[in-house]
Amino acid sequence: MNDDYDWVEEYQILEYKLANEPYDLRKLNVGGTIYQTTKYTLKKFGGRLKRILESKTKTATDENGDIFIDRSPKHFESILNYMRHGNIDLPDSPKELKEIRTEARYYELTNLIELCDEFIDEKLAP
Repeated sequence: MNDDYDWVEEYQILEYKLANEPYDLRKLNVGGTIYQTTKYTLKKFGGRLKRILESKTKTATDENGDIFIDRSPKHFESILNYMRHGNIDLPDSPKELKEIRTEARYYELTNLIELCDEFIDEKLAP
């Protein structure tokens, strides 16, 4: 977990963004589970989701027009909360950690990948 994260600054930035940009909600269908968040959250850390939003090419959507991501939703809530808040409560299980790292790689969240790697190294250290 990143204890140095400045929550006040993040909140102020978000408040500014919401006051000065349309409150642009996005729905994502991740493996059949629907999630709703802001465009700002999806673009904040860069990576795959930002590229999907900024892409000029057609994005896969479901029957409701929600962005469709063909991945298991098992860890997406953790991934999305990381994107919202900049930190994550990682599980103790090395298996679960590796699964979250795999998802972080898919979504191209470099800082989360590094955080998972550090935590895995700590858990597996003799």
